[in-house]
Amino acid sequence: MIFSEQDVFGAGETVISSWSAGAGSAGILILNDFGAPAVCWQDFAKNLAPEFRIVGFHYRGTYGSSRPLNESQTGVDDHVADAMAVLDHHRMSSPIIVGWSTGAPIAFRLAASYPDRIRALLAVAGVPRASDSAGRLVELLSGTLISGAAKVARLLPNPLLSLINKAPVDSATANFLQRSGLLSADIETELLTEVIAGYLAQDPNWYLRLVAGEARSKSSDSGPLSCPVRMLAGRSDILIPAPLALQAAQRIPGATLDMLPGSHFLPLEQPNVVADALRELVG
Repeated sequence: MIFSEQDVFGAGETVISSWSAGAGSAGILILNDFGAPAVCWQDFAKNLAPEFRIVGFHYRGTYGSSRPLNESQTGVDDHVADAMAVLDHHRMSSPIIVGWSTGAPIAFRLAASYPDRIRALLAVAGVPRASDSAGRLVELLSGTLISGAAKVARLLPNPLLSLINKAPVDSATANFLQRSGLLSADIETELLTEVIAGYLAQDPNWYLRLVAGEARSKSSDSGPLSCPVRMLAGRSDILIPAPLALQAAQRIPGATLDMLPGSHFLPLEQPNVVADALRELVG
């Protein structure tokens, strides 16, 4: 794989597994989707590695990162604290942050909390948690699908949840997901199979704890941000549909929104387009 891995001491006595690539002078911090493997960003990183140093990390309790001693510490602010530890470890003083899916609310909170440390923000198939009533209403139309599914899944018996980890992952699985409409057909089968295997290898109960931790966190809406903000949304995204992305972009002064052909998995489907959008964002 293109990425090398390093352990970082995060907040609350956690050990965070970070991954990096590239040797450019400018830095990029990727805030990934919960449970997503780093390989989701390999083509994006190959495109930008000559110009940038790209860094990401695995969230608490996933892949090589440890769980916190207090397992309730899975909120947005906890992930922001880990992100700052990763930035300090890699000596990134003014990175561009890229938040995908569940990583987007963390990216917005990071930019609002540390305006002097963030150069620009690119949100990919993700939005900040809304603070106004209209934003919350639109957000609920999408968020209920995710949080409701998480609550139902947590009621399932552990033996049934453990079967998720044992589900077969092969080209047939990848092809089924692409035909279902959840993903586009543009993703290479070998890459998609590796990504699915990464998701399924996670403890489903802990994954649901991460989702619940973000859901109970306060709004990540912050009004004007001191850095440029660009948002990318997939036209066929069923998790962050176009009305939600548009409504979120309208709440952020100066933010721009691009609708792309594709689903929720734009880093896999359109890695070069995402990379070009980042280049344009920082001029």
